[in-house]
Amino acid sequence: MRRRRFIEGVALTGGVLLLDRRESSATRLPFVPGPAVPRFRSLTDDPAYLDARPCFSPRGDTVLFMRSPAADQEISSFWTAPASGGVAAEPFFADDDLQATRPDWSWSRTSYEVAFTGIRDGLFGVYLLDVRTRDVIQLPAGDPTVDLMQYPSWYPNGRSLVVTNYRRGLNQIVRLDLDRPGVLTPLTDPALVWEGMSSVSPSRRAGNPIAFAGQLPVGEYNQDDNQIWIQEAGEDPFQANPGQGRTPWWSPDGERIAYESNRDAPGGQQVYQIFQLTPENDDPVATTPHALAAQHAKWSPSGRSIVFAAAFPGLDGGGIAVVDL
Repeated sequence: MRRRRFIEGVALTGGVLLLDRRESSATRLPFVPGPAVPRFRSLTDDPAYLDARPCFSPRGDTVLFMRSPAADQEISSFWTAPASGGVAAEPFFADDDLQATRPDWSWSRTSYEVAFTGIRDGLFGVYLLDVRTRDVIQLPAGDPTVDLMQYPSWYPNGRSLVVTNYRRGLNQIVRLDLDRPGVLTPLTDPALVWEGMSSVSPSRRAGNPIAFAGQLPVGEYNQDDNQIWIQEAGEDPFQANPGQGRTPWWSPDGERIAYESNRDAPGGQQVYQIFQLTPENDDPVATTPHALAAQHAKWSPSGRSIVFAAAFPGLDGGGIAVVDL
């Protein structure tokens, strides 16, 4: 990988932070972050819903995300909102018998572009959603009674996926090739690292390396103890940064990784913010403030924006926001 340090974001001189969402008329107060935190804007902000796990469309003008009623988070469907903000979100896909979660929108495919984790009758599976017709198909992927297939991430060519398989607690990242139905190709070894959510780098220079949330196999797995790890083809995994981190997502140029971390959280709270780092273990750069409780960051196709879920800790709802770098 080419060694390169990334540029810190433009300073934000003002913004709005939602502090109380328990009433329909939420209280808004001005928020002024530190000099390294870029500008952000809210896309969704409805206290009746928990919005999470967003991703960008291939053109970068639309954000797709999963939405659950705050009162019943076992229900989940897909909604969209303009990445520019200012327009209400619209329903995109819903199935009363299928809980739609954890989407990733391929930027190269022209049919069945959205891969997601679907939950039907308590069983996890990998599904594809056609954006034009809204038809859904399930990919054959292991034994659904023992394999918990989650967090699909597209390879750049749109012909394969990486998925985290939480099989009987032995976390492992596997590859699904669409031209080899039902075949799971292991990419990581749970004897070396316990793996969580992963994403694929667009860079072919190192064989599309995988970034994943992981921890050494000691004691019991706890996602709050993860760090960011890199798995390159034919090599042992290495830790990209020793600090806490999870949900890594590669930038379109393969030079940076956005992820969430609770490092430096005030009072030892499990409150997350979005950071950026390069795979060469540069010092992470904060991209959102702790007050936004940000999670599940993903890049825009241009690499100039990051979308994330604003969890608003202690409140029932949660929204989607975009930070412009």
